[in-house]
Amino acid sequence: MTDITSEIEAPARQAAAETQPESARRGGKGGWLTILLLAVLVIAALLSALWYQRQEFQQGGRELAGRLSTVETQLQQTQRQADEARDIAQGQQAKVQALEEKLTDLSSRYQVLEQAWQNLTDEGGDVVLSNDLDRILTLASQQLRLAGQVGNAIVALETAQARLASADRPGFAMVLQAVNGDLERLRMTPQVDIPALSRRVDALVRQIDTLPLLAPGVNAVIDASPAAQPVAVADDTVALPAAPVADPDASWWVRWRAEMETWPGRLGHAIAGEFSNLVKVQRIDAPDALLLSPDQASQLRSNLRQRLLTAQVALLARQPDVWKSELDIVARALSQYFDMQNVDVARAFAQVEALAQAPIKADIPDIGNSLHALEAARAKAALPAESGAQE
Repeated sequence: MTDITSEIEAPARQAAAETQPESARRGGKGGWLTILLLAVLVIAALLSALWYQRQEFQQGGRELAGRLSTVETQLQQTQRQADEARDIAQGQQAKVQALEEKLTDLSSRYQVLEQAWQNLTDEGGDVVLSNDLDRILTLASQQLRLAGQVGNAIVALETAQARLASADRPGFAMVLQAVNGDLERLRMTPQVDIPALSRRVDALVRQIDTLPLLAPGVNAVIDASPAAQPVAVADDTVALPAAPVADPDASWWVRWRAEMETWPGRLGHAIAGEFSNLVKVQRIDAPDALLLSPDQASQLRSNLRQRLLTAQVALLARQPDVWKSELDIVARALSQYFDMQNVDVARAFAQVEALAQAPIKADIPDIGNSLHALEAARAKAALPAESGAQE
């Protein structure tokens, strides 16, 4: 039994011994293949990484080349701009040199003119000063005599005063003294406020159409006009006597009898008040003032406006006679044809009277002293020149 089993296991052991080297050989070949495959993969990965790195280097090189090209272009533009700036600077430098040359030329000319002016001042300064003063004083005299402008004459004399003070010529000391005296007298001359008077006349012109006339029926249009000024009306109503106060504790028939006793007196006062309103007593110097028609009233107002405008023109022309005569005519018309008991009419009449008395032309002094002093200074300066010419 044991022998049979041994015989049976002997081939099996032999077969197992034969198969073990084959599996070992097969396992060795598989390891080498794996290593080879891994080596190939590593080499492929390295090659891929090298290729990718090369592509990155090429891309960076292209970008660097582009940036270098841009920088080169900018450098070229900067170079061109620098060249242009250098050309401009050279041109400006040339202009500055030309201006410096012109300035030098002008400085030399100015020195020549200054020397000539100094010579002229030293030799003919008195003549130039006298001519300037003659022109200024003549202008001031014309402003006083022709236009009556004291303010303009004062300005002219102040100019002459400053000219004499800056010149400081001993030969014109008397002229300066005369100018100071005339200037002081002009400053003390009363000034007439022409614009204020003209505004008052304008106000009267606008007010003429709103003043009520004495003639009945011609003021209806004025009363209905929205621009009409309100007319003050005196309250002529007669005050009724106060009723006696009855005792509140008295009986009703006592209070009624007291009330009845006051009725006759109150009735009489009421009737007297009504009659006083119906009858109005007023003195009228011109009877035809009550007979004016609406057309005549309109013509009267137009004539008064024209008179006021004529007075305004006389005011601007400094004609006191025309000014006063026109305003007197307006005042007479207001007193004859308009209701003087009206507040507005009375106020307008007072305005016209005040304007008629207002002076529009003050006594303006002349500047003869300054002119005579200038002529004397000229004659005194001409004597040495004539004696030198004769020698």
